[in-house]
Amino acid sequence: MANLFNEEELRLIKNENFTTCVDSKTMKNVLQEIKNFKVRETDIIVLGYPRCGTTWTQEMVWLIANDLDFEKAKVFIDERFPNLEVIGFEQKQKPHKKIPEFYSDSIKFIEKMKDPRFYKTHVKPSVLPDQILTGQVKPKMIYVHRNVKDACLSSYHYVKNVAKLYDGPLENYYKHYILKDNMLGNYWEGVLYFWKRRHEENILFITYEEMKNDLLKVIKRVATFLNKKLTDNQEIELSKWLEFKNCQNNPALNHNDVYELTGFIRIGKVGQHLKEMSPEIIEKLDIWSKQCVKDSDYNYVG
Repeated sequence: MANLFNEEELRLIKNENFTTCVDSKTMKNVLQEIKNFKVRETDIIVLGYPRCGTTWTQEMVWLIANDLDFEKAKVFIDERFPNLEVIGFEQKQKPHKKIPEFYSDSIKFIEKMKDPRFYKTHVKPSVLPDQILTGQVKPKMIYVHRNVKDACLSSYHYVKNVAKLYDGPLENYYKHYILKDNMLGNYWEGVLYFWKRRHEENILFITYEEMKNDLLKVIKRVATFLNKKLTDNQEIELSKWLEFKNCQNNPALNHNDVYELTGFIRIGKVGQHLKEMSPEIIEKLDIWSKQCVKDSDYNYVG
């Protein structure tokens, strides 16, 4: 997508560095461990690009699968539902803190979990465990997708104000977002990979916007996918638990202790990019997105 930017813009982007959470050697080892990770048929995995509603989805999925055990849901979400690829990342970010195993060695932690295991990942499809890519093992996988412009904006606020990995303006950050080439890959790689596979029996494709518009409907779909039956009252109870303000104030979800500040769960609105992004940024993200989806049956409407 380099044709979206002139040579000077590309040069400036290349020279503008992010603070890294992991060195290249550790990254290489992480990627290999993920590829070799032994998946189980009983695993329940939430997937999606960062800042697309994966934490929200994790809580919904975990509670449905665990018969709405709200007492056990008080345990921190990253312990109940760890991130597959965070091996070694947090030591560098918070060296003064005692690091739990679900951060220091997430794969080892997940390997020791009892069935059914719950975990999430943000990695691009090519980095997923080989057993998933070959279809050798077919765990339950829920992919959550969000409007790319809202996802980009939320990602910017996260890396700048929460993770403290970047200190540039949004006008530069969105270019990094488009040109990103790491274990997360291009935003659209994961979306299109799971969109194409959305009719497979072990895959459910949902969107952030659907959850905001009609959470009860999504709860019903997820429950059916997980072979769980909820009563009408249980569905309503869960939808209230998952309301934005409740998630924002829930210490098991909001990550305030991890980052030692608020903001991980930020605004949670659909269309926020219209208030914070310039028309030029919106146009570039639209052009890029249309280029990415043009050879698929995904209908990009902006």
